[in-house]
Amino acid sequence: RTAACWGSGANGRLGNGSNNSSLVPTAVLQLGNLSSITVGSRHSCASTLMGAVHCWGFSFGSTPVEIGSFGVAPGTAIVSVRAGSFHT
Repeated sequence: RTAACWGSGANGRLGNGSNNSSLVPTAVLQLGNLSSITVGSRHSCASTLMGAVHCWGFSFGSTPVEIGSFGVAPGTAIVSVRAGSFHT
């Protein structure tokens, strides 16, 4: 399971290592084995089958970065993630 994005590339929103926009789906870099994906106003996040969360776009950059699991007990796998307009 992978992810693809299209539309405005501003602030790295497509996750393809670029700020260029695209009218066709482009692969999000360095992501696979996804269990969920969510989008906010200017960013996107995905959780993996291994329980990690990666985000890209505004405040994260044009390639996905793994973010910490704040408030989640150690050893607990994250199975889904949800984004709001300006938060996740």
